[in-house]
Amino acid sequence: MKAKAPRAFTLVELLVTIALLAALLALAVPAFMEMTANNRIAEAANRLVASLHYARTEALRRNRCVRVAADASSGWTEGWTVAADQSLNCAGASYTTLRAEPGPGGALTLAESGGATALVYSGDGALDSPPAGVVLELCDGARSGETGRRITVSASGRPAVSEFTCP
Repeated sequence: MKAKAPRAFTLVELLVTIALLAALLALAVPAFMEMTANNRIAEAANRLVASLHYARTEALRRNRCVRVAADASSGWTEGWTVAADQSLNCAGASYTTLRAEPGPGGALTLAESGGATALVYSGDGALDSPPAGVVLELCDGARSGETGRRITVSASGRPAVSEFTCP
């Protein structure tokens, strides 16, 4: 009985396999990068909305003003804090920090269209300041013309998220 020779890949088979793998990766990697960037935007928007809901809930629970304020030195992109006012008149002289969140990071930018650096919820859950509501826009600075998130906080204090095309 004749012994079978060991079976192996030929050089041509190996090169064809590597070429097919390279073609598949060339298609998959850009889509994966796009998905990762979109997930970063969604995650940052969700963290901000969670902080806004938390602040509104705490204002109702404590029956005191609760502030969501941008980082004092560089605005919303670097982060925000949620703090409760210890006074009954919302004067803001003695806020106690309840939660601090880092900014979205990377090339993501978060800006308020009217320049507001803080949102203050009154004890009834409505916005005390600014009274007309605010709009915060979250965009990826590295990808202009792509979809970002717009967080709109109504005068009643309720945040809503929608998609929009970044400039």
